[in-house]
Amino acid sequence: MPKTNASDYSAYIELTDLGNIITQIPCRHILLAVDACYSGAIDQAIVFRGRDFGRPNDTPSTERDNIVYKQLRNPSRLLITSGGKQRTPDGKEHSPFAGAILAGLRAAYSRGDGLFTFTDLLGHLERVTPTPHQGVLPQHGQGGVVFVATPPEIRTSNNFVLIQGGSFEMGDTFGDGRSDEKPVHRVVVSDFYIGVHEVTFDEYDAFCDATGCEKPSDENWGRGQHPVINVSWYDAVEYCNWRSRKENLQEVYIKRMASVDANWNANGYRLPTEAEWEFAARQKGENVRFGNGKNIANPNEINLVAYSKSTSCSEESVNRQKTVEVGSLSANNLGLYDMSGNVWEWCWDWYDSSYYKKSKDSQNPTGPRIGSHRVIRGGSWGNDPAFVRCTTRAHSNPTYGRAPRGFRLAMSAR
Repeated sequence: MPKTNASDYSAYIELTDLGNIITQIPCRHILLAVDACYSGAIDQAIVFRGRDFGRPNDTPSTERDNIVYKQLRNPSRLLITSGGKQRTPDGKEHSPFAGAILAGLRAAYSRGDGLFTFTDLLGHLERVTPTPHQGVLPQHGQGGVVFVATPPEIRTSNNFVLIQGGSFEMGDTFGDGRSDEKPVHRVVVSDFYIGVHEVTFDEYDAFCDATGCEKPSDENWGRGQHPVINVSWYDAVEYCNWRSRKENLQEVYIKRMASVDANWNANGYRLPTEAEWEFAARQKGENVRFGNGKNIANPNEINLVAYSKSTSCSEESVNRQKTVEVGSLSANNLGLYDMSGNVWEWCWDWYDSSYYKKSKDSQNPTGPRIGSHRVIRGGSWGNDPAFVRCTTRAHSNPTYGRAPRGFRLAMSAR
């Protein structure tokens, strides 16, 4: 109702009328939250008996599924309002009512199991002044509501993950790497998107069909969802620009004769920088040895070669000696697959064995200005554990494609 005329009762919305409107919405579960200065009391006798959010961390998926099922098996028409017949005080950023709801949602993934039920919500609102009220609308079927909270860094869209940037110690933090992985140095990267998996033959073959380029050999290992192989760095750059055009995005790469420059402000597809690649492989810079977030390379989880059990490999490998389909082995906790093994992945940077000595305390480093070879990362099906570590650096002539070479896409987050 208009706050300038508290006696104008014709401005009130009857709960019955509101309920009739809401129940016309073709949705099985509805939660109506009314945040208003004079929202009124649904039932003054209602006492909130919610509870603080406190389910244990790492709830097993079966238990989570059971919680969701119980909440959603019956239809729901639930209502909460921001208080009794008194003005709700203003908050600094949100009203206390809205602030309590947002705080509860944040808590669901920061210190909970990622689930936030109506009961959890009532527990948070119990501490708000004036005390909010709850009720049900017509056609309520004794069901509930549940929010499934997902941390931003693992929210995926079109097979990409948003990686929230930060600083990390780049290089061989375990002390078992080669000289070009040293010295360990501080690097800052901004937010960016990176592909959940390597570019597949399905994706690359579509590019070839559209442009008339020759399709690379799959070595008789299979196309489809296998990572594309036998592609050069320049092939990968061409694919990035083609896909950007196809999706009405700005091309990142600018070709001038034999050289390629990058417009880092463009919103199109590109290769990750070497620093971005390592930051993502190490789960936002954590001190992990392999790209699936572990320090022991299990050949059942990483496509690599391991001829015998060792300190860096848990058991003898099946030695597949070929690629496997993307997403078929273990991901790291960012949801990224095959950051170790399967195929080496092209990065943007020129390779320089002593570059780490020159890039201390750098922000968004993009590598040397010139060079003869481009960086490749991650190792492949043909490498032992030492070469599939997150910090292993290798390089290859950008004009040649090889069976162990593929690539993964990245995008700037702007």
